[in-house]
Amino acid sequence: MYLKLVLPSEKYLPSVQQAIEEYKKHPSHFEINVVQKMIAAQKNNFADYFAQTENERLGINLKSGYVSHSVFWLVDDDKYIGSFNLRHSLTPYLKQIGGHIAYQIRPSEQQKSYAYAGLQLCLKEALKMGMSKVLLTCKNDNKASYATMHNTMIKYGGVEDTSFCDENRIINRRIWLWTTPKPTFYLICGFLGAGKTTCSQKLSTQTNAVHLNPDEECMKLFSQKEYEANWDDCFKKTVNILWQKAEEYAKQNISVIFDMGFWDKKNRQDAYKKAFELGFESVIYYIYAPDEILKQRISQRKGVIAEQNLKNFDKLKQFFEAPDDDEFFIKFDNY
Repeated sequence: MYLKLVLPSEKYLPSVQQAIEEYKKHPSHFEINVVQKMIAAQKNNFADYFAQTENERLGINLKSGYVSHSVFWLVDDDKYIGSFNLRHSLTPYLKQIGGHIAYQIRPSEQQKSYAYAGLQLCLKEALKMGMSKVLLTCKNDNKASYATMHNTMIKYGGVEDTSFCDENRIINRRIWLWTTPKPTFYLICGFLGAGKTTCSQKLSTQTNAVHLNPDEECMKLFSQKEYEANWDDCFKKTVNILWQKAEEYAKQNISVIFDMGFWDKKNRQDAYKKAFELGFESVIYYIYAPDEILKQRISQRKGVIAEQNLKNFDKLKQFFEAPDDDEFFIKFDNY
């Protein structure tokens, strides 16, 4: 078996013609744009189809609202297995539904892990185009596609974004995949009382990433008298120790959740840069809750630091910068 992705060409037409007959017997596949075009080409002219896919790859004469994209055929020697459509960029709509990659495996070759293998080849093509990450989406009830996406995420690294509910109230699951296998560095961003640690613990269970919490670690490394008298100095030393641990985890290809708040943009940018230098691919998880809930949660905490935080809540909140559109972040409403 020799699997590869190729640009559409006459060489594979005999096998493609057989696949089209299979598609015709399975009407559900007509939903897939790449299949629709192949069936239309069979009725009309494959020469026009080849010219069209080349123009779409180069961004020539695109329809309104379309982006340039590369159509690949997944082949095993000379046998056509399926089609992969790699979009070179995303519109606002594609960020919710569609993503960068759409694919379809011919009916007779499904449930043979071809989608999983082809998706990894497609990630390599995306990397050649300079993409560090790509988005994939599928309907919530499409368990096979979700399993393919999730298993690829486990191998290559990536993050599951928040789901999107379309106008028909259909839930679409969304996963970002790295184009090179890397561990993930999760920057947990959020204000006091947002529930960062609870969310981090859940994320750790879901992803097997190591949870590093500077607050908890600081209280282990220093006595209560020490950290209450000089919290900033103790905290800084703790963070340096945790970065050293993160470096060791990166060498072992283990993902890390850095549960530190990351209040301002510069702090997040510095962490992004440092994590990249260590070999991580990074994403911000922004944990949000309204101020009244934040205050209520802080009031339930014990200790001098919690009392000070509640007393100075409004002053402290002025120093918090929520992530903006220039940053790659996933927002979680935690209330």
